[in-house]
Amino acid sequence: PDFKTLLRGQEEERFKASVARAQMLLELLDSSRPKFELSQTNKGNWQAEVSLWLRANYLTSKGPPGNSKARAEGLALIEIANGSELRDCLRTVGGGGRGGRRSIDRYEAVIDASPAKHIAALRIPPLPYEVAHEMVEVVGPFNGNHEARMEEHARVKREFEERFSDRSLMGRSR
Repeated sequence: PDFKTLLRGQEEERFKASVARAQMLLELLDSSRPKFELSQTNKGNWQAEVSLWLRANYLTSKGPPGNSKARAEGLALIEIANGSELRDCLRTVGGGGRGGRRSIDRYEAVIDASPAKHIAALRIPPLPYEVAHEMVEVVGPFNGNHEARMEEHARVKREFEERFSDRSLMGRSR
């Protein structure tokens, strides 16, 4: 067996898992989509600078050089997700000492507790005005008529159950 290839494969898997975890963390924090700027170093490697918006704060970080563009982008993502700038941002937004490391630890605990250690934030867009207006037209206004609608529902349910029980009793008597 070629141990060098095996170790390289294991390292690549660990790298991909670290990048995926950094992406999940940034997604859970509801950051904007990361923007990358790539530059080539003197030694032929690539270096990426990543920037994003997180809770009205603009964060930017330069990752270490990588041997490919994709690796440089992944290293930059890992750098910004593990960096102090992210923790400082959460600390100031969270109010005093409540944010920062403890906050990130809570998000990481959610990722660890999830099935297959993968999570995605669920975003439900608001209903368009036309749809909400149509619902009010069909259901009726949601203000003062709620009690009357609930009483009407209970009355219809009672009548249905009485008719159903009468039919079942008539069926048994035959």
